[in-house]
Parts: sequence; C-alpha cells; structure tokens
Amino acid sequence: MQLMKGMMEVFLQLCVLLLVAAAESSHRKEYTDVAVIFTQQWPMTFCLEKHAHQEPCVIPDNVTFWTIHGLWPKNGEFCNASWPFNETKIKELVPLLKLYWPDLKGHGSEFWKYEWDKHGTCAGSLPEMNSEFKYFNKALELHHNQNLLKILSNMGIVPSLKNTYKFADIEMAFHKAFGVKPKVQCIKEKDQKQMLGQIEVCLNKSLLPIACEHSSTQAKSQSSNSNSTQKLIYLMTSPFHLCSNALPVVYPPISMRMP
Repeated sequence: MQLMKGMMEVFLQLCVLLLVAAAESSHRKEYTDVAVIFTQQWPMTFCLEKHAHQEPCVIPDNVTFWTIHGLWPKNGEFCNASWPFNETKIKELVPLLKLYWPDLKGHGSEFWKYEWDKHGTCAGSLPEMNSEFKYFNKALELHHNQNLLKILSNMGIVPSLKNTYKFADIEMAFHKAFGVKPKVQCIKEKDQKQMLGQIEVCLNKSLLPIACEHSSTQAKSQSSNSNSTQKLIYLMTSPFHLCSNALPVVYPPISMRMP
C-alpha cells in the first residue's frame, strides 16, 4: 500500500512537471511565431521627453491620436541595400503618412526612408509587405484597425492632466482588445511616476496579434550595418522601457502643446 502511494505521488509530480514544461514550450513557440512588431507611440510623451533634453519635437495640429513608430519584421535589420527607398512609389500614401506616421523630429520623409531601409527591406518574405507601397500601406491599415485611443477610452483611460492610472488597468484594456498582452512601454519621471509612451503589438505571419517576449524590443542594441549621417539621425538609445506595475501612469493630453 505504501509503495502504491509513493508511486502515485511520483506520478503526480511528473504530471505537474510535464504541464509546466508544456506551458513554457507553448510560450516559446508563440514568440518564435512572431513575424512582425507593429509599434505606435503617444506623441505627447515622445515630445515631452525630447523637449526635456532640448531636442526639437513638433506635433502636427491635426494629430490627436497615437501615431505609427514602425512596422518591424523579426528577421533582421537593413536587409537589402540594393532595395532603396523611392518616395514616388508611395506618392498616393504621403498625405496619410504625414497624418498617421509623422516624423515628430521634423526630418520629413527621411524618417520613412530610415524605417524602410532598416525594417521595410526585411519584409519581402511576407506577401502582404513585399513592396514599398505594400509595406507602408499595411502599416496604415494596422493603425486604422488598432485604435489605441479608443481601446483605452473604452476602459475609462483618457489623456488627463489630473488623473493617473494603474498599469494593470492599461494592460487589461489592451489584453481585452487583442486577446494577448502587448509590450506597453513608459518613460520614468523624477516624481515616481511614469508616462505612457509606446505600444508594441506582436503579430504572426497572418498579421494577427500574438504573445510578445517580455524584454523590450527597443532596448536591444542597434544594428552596426550603417554609419551614414541619415541613419545616425535616428540611432540612439530609446527612452522607453517596459512599464512598472509599481508606479502610477501619466497619460498626458496632446492639447497641452509645447512650442
């Protein structure tokens, strides 16, 4: 009887270990299946951080929403130097790009060129993004479908000078909308608060939301494949980090414009 009981305990322990291993394997597979990361930034947070370092940053008057930062394939960076950016190929998209993918630092189309050189040239393996036009158009389409302003406001989380929010509530709002948790990034302030700044949504090859890894994509070291002046304009350490559960979150209104 004792022997049978001991064998049962060992069997149960093995079952638990197998379940844990299966869960870990499932998470690893989920991340391995990530094909691209679609990233949006809150322009007010971005500009407040730039102004704090005496750097230029301007939010266009007609921008009152989250703007596109980039669409980043996971298979590399600066993949094809022989596939140069050609603005004429996206001429009909330019009015929309100026609105939804503006360069807040004021470099105009150089930002799109940089994003194309670094990320767009790596998207050729995906049929939905295997041309310059398709790449930028897909980013605009994703932006239209992922209305972060609305997702947050549906949960009572709106830009405010007075209110702060719990990170758990913000994360829950996105989880409810996407079915998975994206990477929510903030900028830490001196008064033990953090400003909501950037959202990275991981997508599979069908461009559907999928679980992200936990480490910050933007915190990784930048590619050393380029030393041109145009690329150095954008190569810098990101101010964004994964938001902390321990600090209240500030969501600054865009109406609080700065010169």
